[in-house]
Amino acid sequence: MFDCQLLATHVHKLLSMHFHSLHKPHLKTLSDLIVAMFSIDKFTVRDIAAHLPSDTQVKHKLKRLQNFLDRLNIDEEFWKSHVRMIVSLPYFQPRRRKKMILLLDWTTLKNDYWILALSVKYRDRAIPLYMAVWEKTDTEDDIFGKVKRVIETAKMTLPRKHVTVVDEKFRSPQLLKICEEIGWGCIMSLNDTSMIEMGSIRYIEFTDGKYLATNIKDRDEVILRDFESIISLKEKLDDLKVRLHWEKYTRKLPLKHRMEKLLIVSVMSYAIQLGLGGVEEIKNCDEETITSKFRHIYVSTWRAKQLLF
Repeated sequence: MFDCQLLATHVHKLLSMHFHSLHKPHLKTLSDLIVAMFSIDKFTVRDIAAHLPSDTQVKHKLKRLQNFLDRLNIDEEFWKSHVRMIVSLPYFQPRRRKKMILLLDWTTLKNDYWILALSVKYRDRAIPLYMAVWEKTDTEDDIFGKVKRVIETAKMTLPRKHVTVVDEKFRSPQLLKICEEIGWGCIMSLNDTSMIEMGSIRYIEFTDGKYLATNIKDRDEVILRDFESIISLKEKLDDLKVRLHWEKYTRKLPLKHRMEKLLIVSVMSYAIQLGLGGVEEIKNCDEETITSKFRHIYVSTWRAKQLLF
């Protein structure tokens, strides 16, 4: 069983190292919400509120959570803080990553929401560094307009490293053009070389009848290694939504802005869980071990901030 108050105290200290733009009450509620996400098995606002580490009645917790979600501003500074936290976690090893390889991925929640994410590899999982959510009816037109906005916004929040976007779903010349316009590399898998015709693109065969199209001027083995490092991950966005119970909400849909913020916080919570060794391991830890694990995170955060920021 979790010591939720202890976890919330440590998470609050961790967030205070990154989220400097949040007021103290928002930082406290965000910390509690991240800890609540450790143990939920449904994704309704009420169920999540019930898991907030507090002795107050659920109706008061629910009101507190709703007010927080309505007032929380997910702006560029928030995303920069989110990125800083993820890349500063133990085992991310930023010094060894000469480039940032991101997976461009999308998924749906039932027939209600469409999620687009740029994810980085962390502990063999794809963890979104930036994501956006639309109601499903809003995704029928201008798909690549949305992709471009996501990529351009993500660029402003990432450390100044060479970025490579890996794609295995869109498979479109439009994505390659978007990446070229902002100076990013792109690798995408194709069934044949006639699907994309651009002068700056070259093709690499990586399996029988499968090709990689890329705008990156690097050795073939480097391109293949970068592609496979992301595609072979244990968990991508479709797996993440199952693990984090994103589709376990009621027929009465949460307000879109609340749903989007809950999804973002659940990603933050999962990343912290991975940094601690996983939720099952945390359950069996005593207070001293939990404190030791967070001390490891604090040291890792300090080192990464000196290196990257």
